[in-house]
Amino acid sequence: MHQTFDIIRKDDKIGANVVDIDRTADSTTVKNKTDISVKLMYVEVYRYQHNCSETWKNGQLAAFKSQTDDNGTKHVVEIAPSATPDKVTLIVDGKKSEEPKSIAPASLWSKDLITRTELFDPADGKRLSVKVKDLGEETLTIQGRQASNPPLPAFGEAAGRF
Repeated sequence: MHQTFDIIRKDDKIGANVVDIDRTADSTTVKNKTDISVKLMYVEVYRYQHNCSETWKNGQLAAFKSQTDDNGTKHVVEIAPSATPDKVTLIVDGKKSEEPKSIAPASLWSKDLITRTELFDPADGKRLSVKVKDLGEETLTIQGRQASNPPLPAFGEAAGRF
């Protein structure tokens, strides 16, 4: 699946987000690319670029790597195997930490995100602890069609970020 989303700010397109999802029998690979440029009178005042690849096998995060340039602040985030069976190594800008194997990127492509409590920001590797509260269903109008969607706000460190 290939999807491109325009990023709009005050009725102006300032960028795009491209998501590619490739599913096989036992794995899912997701590539996510975001490119944002905010200009003021033809002068770029803000730039954001994010490239990310994550691979899932049998519901478990098997590989992850992202590179982000947030207006000059650069980050590289990776997940690598750990010597400890129930852990993975989270590498953020070269610094390693051991994390639970259940940790996942706070990527918005999967509805499984709402079942997890230990996440990391794919852009900068920052750990996020979240709790999701079901507020019931809500009807949304998307491109002229109505769809039922449960509003599930995040609480904790991720509140307001998604």
